[in-house]
Order: sequence, then structure tokens, then C-alpha cells
Amino acid sequence: MLRLGDVQGAISAGEESLALVDRTFVRNLAFTKLFLGDAYTATKEIDQAAIVIGEAAALAVQNRSARLRERLRSAIERLSPWRRSAAVRQLHERLRTYHLS
Repeated sequence: MLRLGDVQGAISAGEESLALVDRTFVRNLAFTKLFLGDAYTATKEIDQAAIVIGEAAALAVQNRSARLRERLRSAIERLSPWRRSAAVRQLHERLRTYHLS
């Protein structure tokens, strides 16, 4: 939906997916949070994007997937225009604690 330009639809679908995803599948949960983070970034809801991406980062620490780590880096990079915002600074601090920065 995000690729088709339906950002609000992507947010709704992402939130619905989060409600349905099996929490024991950490990798899938992290990817879902990253897709939702991208949707929030697209709407410039940066505080919410940073929170959701931070949650995905916490999950990435539990999973050694190289694809997940690359996807996390991409989501963080998309936040770079807002790197001076408090939310993105807090996200970077959180990443440092996880040794992901």
C-alpha cells in the first residue's frame, strides 16, 4: 500500500498486522514494525516512526538476520532529514545501547 501511495492504508494495515502477528516470530514482528515505521516516516509522523523503529531494533538484537539488520539500517536512514529531532536522537541513543549504531 505504501508503494502505491496509500500511506494511511499502509498504517492501518501495519497496525492490523501487528495485532495479528505471532509474537514468538521475532523476525516477522520486527519486519512488520519496520514497515509500519516507514509508513509513519512517509506521513512525517517522525516521533511515532522513531518509536516503532526503536521497537524493531530491540527485536533485531534477538535475531541474527542480516536482512533484518539491513532493513533496520534503511529505515533509520530514511529518518536522517529529522536527525536533529528529539525522537530521532533518542532512537540513536537506543541503538547505541543495543550496539547497533
